[in-house]
Amino acid sequence: MIKKYPIESKLVACLGAVNIDRIYKCKNTHIMRDSNISDLSESVGGVMYNITSSLNSLLCKTKLISFIGDDKESAMIIKHLSKIGINISSIKKIKNQKTGSYTAIQDKSGEIIIGVNEMSIIEEIKPQFIEKIINNTFAKTWVIDSNFKREPIEKIIYLLKNKKLIATAVSVYKAPRLKPALKYLDYLFLNQDELFALAPKEKNIRKAIDKILKLGTKNIFVTLGSRGAIAASGTEYIKKKNYPTKIIDLNGAGDAFCGSAIACIQKELPLKYTLDYALSTSSLIAEVKGSIRSNLTNKLITDKIKKFS
Repeated sequence: MIKKYPIESKLVACLGAVNIDRIYKCKNTHIMRDSNISDLSESVGGVMYNITSSLNSLLCKTKLISFIGDDKESAMIIKHLSKIGINISSIKKIKNQKTGSYTAIQDKSGEIIIGVNEMSIIEEIKPQFIEKIINNTFAKTWVIDSNFKREPIEKIIYLLKNKKLIATAVSVYKAPRLKPALKYLDYLFLNQDELFALAPKEKNIRKAIDKILKLGTKNIFVTLGSRGAIAASGTEYIKKKNYPTKIIDLNGAGDAFCGSAIACIQKELPLKYTLDYALSTSSLIAEVKGSIRSNLTNKLITDKIKKFS
């Protein structure tokens, strides 16, 4: 008897980190190597959680695939995901492991001074475990981050190389882990520092982008902080400034950029509009505390585009 599999839908499978974010924002001009008065906010975060949340807000069908420990932080994550309507069936609890965490120190303007993470739970995931999860998830589009070590990433790429494959770099340190994926990526999201980490011999942004495109990646989005962002393919190179915004907290703005761009990618919208849409979204995230915005909608994003076009 032939085994029947579900027909792949427009589901976006998001494979990567969910963790607890702890953000300390200095109330005054910070003084290095001294004790600074700050506000503390604690919330559910993580690159892939932030991306999934943006997609979920924009009514894209998503599945978050991630890993948590068996501690009190894991209970906080499960409760929160259930509350906001994100399916928890693919959130895997790993015994005797700590749930991942990310702590950032921000200056009084919301710019990160330093961030630290403890993501050993994902770094210790074995390729065989990943394979089982992927084989039981029927999605045409996959988003992965670079929190996994090189061997699991290579396994992920082997299993997904014929899908629409999107990757996001997590940090300068972890970005090079994506090198085995560059040949197969349909879209790559990263910031300027992560770009140069993937192309260490280049000092020019455009040359670094061209180098990665020549390796096989089809489209690249590079965020430039206060200078905006770039979208590039083999035939297009578009640079745009940021939309005007009153910055409250920049945590999660880059992930929201990625998530909203993926929503456009799913609709097969032009690269230029996708860049506008992503920049509008990231500016809206920067206006609120935390890595997500509860009232994020397509209308809110497009209204800002119209206002400043």
